[in-house]
Amino acid sequence: MFFLNFIPKLHAQVEDVQVAHPVYSFLIHAETRGFIEHFTMSSLPLQRSEIVDALRQIRQHQTELMSSEIITLDGFEREFEIEKRTNAVMIYSKTDSSQLFSERLFSNDEKVIYHYADNEHTVQAYLIGGGDILIQKRGDSSMKNVMKAQGGFRVFGTLSNCFGYYIQATNGTVLSGERALALEDPQIRKNIKFTTLESDFDFTESHVQFQKDWFVASIGRETRLQGAGFFQRTLLSNTAPPMDAISLAAKFQGVEYKFIHGSLLGVQLDSNGLPVPRVGLFAEVGAFLKLPTKYIAIHQLTFKPSWGEFGLWESEIYSNRGIDIAYLNPFSFLKSVEHSLRDRDNSALGAWLSYRPMKNLQIKGSYFLDDLVFSQIGTDYWSNKAAFNIGAMYSLPFGVDAAVEYAKVYPYTFTHFNIQNATTNDGLQMMGFLKPNSDEVSLHLSWWWGNRYPFSLTVASRRHGENIYGKNAVGVDTLLYNAGSDVLQVRRNTDSYNAPFLAGQREDSFLIQLAGGIEIIRGFNIQASYRLEKVQSIPIHTAGLTIRFEDF
Repeated sequence: MFFLNFIPKLHAQVEDVQVAHPVYSFLIHAETRGFIEHFTMSSLPLQRSEIVDALRQIRQHQTELMSSEIITLDGFEREFEIEKRTNAVMIYSKTDSSQLFSERLFSNDEKVIYHYADNEHTVQAYLIGGGDILIQKRGDSSMKNVMKAQGGFRVFGTLSNCFGYYIQATNGTVLSGERALALEDPQIRKNIKFTTLESDFDFTESHVQFQKDWFVASIGRETRLQGAGFFQRTLLSNTAPPMDAISLAAKFQGVEYKFIHGSLLGVQLDSNGLPVPRVGLFAEVGAFLKLPTKYIAIHQLTFKPSWGEFGLWESEIYSNRGIDIAYLNPFSFLKSVEHSLRDRDNSALGAWLSYRPMKNLQIKGSYFLDDLVFSQIGTDYWSNKAAFNIGAMYSLPFGVDAAVEYAKVYPYTFTHFNIQNATTNDGLQMMGFLKPNSDEVSLHLSWWWGNRYPFSLTVASRRHGENIYGKNAVGVDTLLYNAGSDVLQVRRNTDSYNAPFLAGQREDSFLIQLAGGIEIIRGFNIQASYRLEKVQSIPIHTAGLTIRFEDF
């Protein structure tokens, strides 16, 4: 059968490409245009060789490409070494001895501090860095700003055409302005060093990966996204810190199977062994902190016909014990395994679909099933917990993509009777971008004008039903009404069996955002954005400007 054919790797580049890379947005655009077949975007990051294969497919449609698409594709082909290129190196390469500040430093050549490539081995090392300023005005308050900068390095490559490696590390600090405003950056909000230790902020991701024919095995800390969507990832998102995990995969042209076993941070325990959820963004740290062991196992089966992709997904979160060998089996049905282990853990099922009924039109959607009581389908029963997203993108003339997407998370979704088994990593929700008891409809316009960064317009309306807190009869702060809006707050015995959608304290928000970037010369780029957000009718104006070397 055709779908069992192994995909040949003409140029072995086994290492993954970080999810922050703009090539992924370009590949979604190319998908919609109908230029890529037997390809998956439901599980990121992708291996460098997979991206090379996709770019080669796009080039085969040379006569259908617009001039702006050709310019963008040319740049990615040089970067991913599909085209033979020289390197404007800053220190050393095997074939180029340019000095630190040669004139080619200001060209459109790749700029590395070290480059080596032969028939079996590749090594690339980059400096990365940048700075940005953010200005914000809330309602009638005075304008606030923050300026921050960070820098670091990235090294990646492949050895013997089968062993890939990648490491990226950065460190940054607030240079001036309001430290609290830096928390507008979703990455910084997840950084304990900044939020709790009130220091600078640092990040690192790394992995090593082995590939032999159809078999791929890896271990590392990476930001992972799972689920089909244009701007939503219902199954696994980047709302929590990067996950440390072992992964095994079997990849063929028309089908692939992936197993992931990851290590998560549980909820802190007090001196009596009771859970103490983190307060907002701040968590305790230290040598005597009690954090239970916590793990997640994921199975993912993807089919990749020429018209798109569809797949099945299952996960199991367990805690308060060592690694369970039953969940290390990469080929099993996790829900049945959980039952045999006395039903202590948190299982979930999922599915997704990407469908291209015609060129220039693509439909994507994902469904996450947390729990279901068949006799209560169609009611507000609290234990019918699910989340989904569905959207469509149409590629208009002149390189404009128009997409509309809807996402919904029912009350109590992602929660569990055992707070340690909630779908969180370090107390932060790790599946979906919306909190439980929320929905959002959004419109996105992107203009691919001939640069690696499109100009974009986003309009979104979000609704949320929040839990109601206040003082009880004796004056103690407590949860008065549980609307199922907190991933770390399960239903209590005193709470109603019914959980109507959007019940609780209603919180509505409306967003308009303009964003865009331009690569001045290869590697150096400027990003600008403006966001108007109304939360409970209070306008929040935020403008940002970023100058950056490389994407990270």
